[in-house]
Amino acid sequence: MNQNLKRGLAIGIPLIILGLVLLGFFLRGCFTKTSQAPVTAPGATAPAPGVEKLPPATAETIPPQQPEAPAVTTPAPPQKAAPAPGSASPAPQVTPFPPEKQTEHFGFLVNRYRQYGAASKMQDKLKKQGIYGFIQPSPKHPGLNELWVGPFSDRAQAKAAQKRLRDLHLLKGARKIHQIPGTVPK
Repeated sequence: MNQNLKRGLAIGIPLIILGLVLLGFFLRGCFTKTSQAPVTAPGATAPAPGVEKLPPATAETIPPQQPEAPAVTTPAPPQKAAPAPGSASPAPQVTPFPPEKQTEHFGFLVNRYRQYGAASKMQDKLKKQGIYGFIQPSPKHPGLNELWVGPFSDRAQAKAAQKRLRDLHLLKGARKIHQIPGTVPK
């Protein structure tokens, strides 16, 4: 075949297919079946389908309207007298909230990891043993992720978890038990 003919077919066939697809979308959008609703004046309500139109009302068919009940008004609350100029007005009384009770939580650092995935795998191993922890970026060592076990409500629980991890050979060396601040990242 001629090179020009091949090139023309390579360009022409996709263009024809694209045109047919666009034509199909256009025709499908133009000829969709719509319900024929009667046109009504703005503000008027259209009758529901299947409901017959009633004849216009005449003076004989309209019942006399009853007078409306008088409107009920509520008295306004009494207004306080304005303080005399020159006299100090009392400051509004503000009751401060009591400080939140800081609960102590304890935990220990298992290890620091360069890759978050490695820390996550170790966390999964701990979860399978029923010991929960969390991963956070290391505040003292940028680029490292710390895996912490906790929070525990007291030091004794943290020590028991440490012993259990050592017995399972998931923790090596001595780990200091730290007090964990109020909120623990997830």
